[in-house]
Amino acid sequence: ALIDGVKARGLNGNTGSGLIYAIDQRGFDNSVKVSNCVFADFENSGWGAARGNCDSYNNVYINSPEGIKEDETGVLTSRNDIFQSCTVDISAGGSDVNYRLSDNAVVWGANDVLSTTLTFVDAINLDYHLAAGDTAAQGAGVGPSVDADVPATDAEGTARSGATTDIGAYILAVTGSTACPNFSGYGSRG
Repeated sequence: ALIDGVKARGLNGNTGSGLIYAIDQRGFDNSVKVSNCVFADFENSGWGAARGNCDSYNNVYINSPEGIKEDETGVLTSRNDIFQSCTVDISAGGSDVNYRLSDNAVVWGANDVLSTTLTFVDAINLDYHLAAGDTAAQGAGVGPSVDADVPATDAEGTARSGATTDIGAYILAVTGSTACPNFSGYGSRG
């Protein structure tokens, strides 16, 4: 299954009154690829990963206790993902993580950009384009010519190419997006 380009907010985040997961795949053996998505303010995590192969490419995980909760026996691959204001970026499991940009300092991959806080265009309205002067993610990710699983376009259809690309759901040069309203269709209360 492929989930691409979703923007989801968990309503009130860590307060105990919002949704627990944007995607709750725990307990299932199927394989899922999630790309170009934004998951913000969830009570537990943006994605409750499963026993199958779980691939996270060019996503943004914001303000949740765990960006990705990998509490089962699956294999998680994470490339070019942004984690900001998450207590734990990825919890345990059999993970293959690299080219991650995080405000945390825990090393997962040799090419991670750590202890870096990003500035976004309009986080309140789910616009997680990087602000014009914020270039930490620019060219810091692995590109589709090196890793065929990197999406060929960003969340707005702008092409990614070459050996490197921007980390996150959006190519940095793209501006002026229209933010989606709060979306909770993939959430789970447990």
